[in-house]
Amino acid sequence: VMEVGQAVKKGDTVMMIDTGTSNQVYNIRTSLYTLGIEKIDYMVITHPHDDHMSGASHLIENYNVSNILMPSLSYENRVTTQTYFNLLDSITKYNVNPIAVSAGYSFNLGSSCVEILSPSKQDDDLNNMSVVIKITYGNTEMLFQGDSDSSIEKQLLMSDYDISADLIKVGHHGSNTSSYATFLDAVDPEYAIISSGSDNNYGHPNTYVVERLEERNIKPYITSLNGDITIISDGNDLFIKTEK
Repeated sequence: VMEVGQAVKKGDTVMMIDTGTSNQVYNIRTSLYTLGIEKIDYMVITHPHDDHMSGASHLIENYNVSNILMPSLSYENRVTTQTYFNLLDSITKYNVNPIAVSAGYSFNLGSSCVEILSPSKQDDDLNNMSVVIKITYGNTEMLFQGDSDSSIEKQLLMSDYDISADLIKVGHHGSNTSSYATFLDAVDPEYAIISSGSDNNYGHPNTYVVERLEERNIKPYITSLNGDITIISDGNDLFIKTEK
């Protein structure tokens, strides 16, 4: 399994988790080209905020996207942004199969297993409607949180799901609203990936989050410092390469 930004490739099968803002499309396409990716079997939009889906329409127009997975939203949580409407238009125009997912949905990505652990109920904070994904390949496990905060982490702690993982993509760009200490202890990863822009206005990643990771001997990799991060699994161990 290989991960650049959040594009996951297993053999000839490809899953992309989120598409960033529209001004990041060139960087995403460069990463996909480097990996030799010409089609996307599963595009996951963890939640309908612009910084996670603005690039989706462009990618759908330029790649053969088979399926798009998004959280199952109630009428009360309906989204009315132009970016979302543009995405829906692209899905229809290019015959992408839309799949509304919630906790319990799973599928195979090549010989890997992809499990959706959240959302399990509606939340008026769209961050907490994030699709939380666990990928298992052989003896290696990776957990992707979207922008879910500590309230979702507590729900996962109380669930029947096995949330342990070798690698975690921490919630909400390393914001202090996520990475609850007890949650990190339960996941007990060796590595953590934090997706945050350089000199962002939000102070991501939060210093206390990085400290919580380091106190637990979890090695943090941060996109604003390390650039593109590639994780390779042979089914037993993870190997990490960074652009910088």
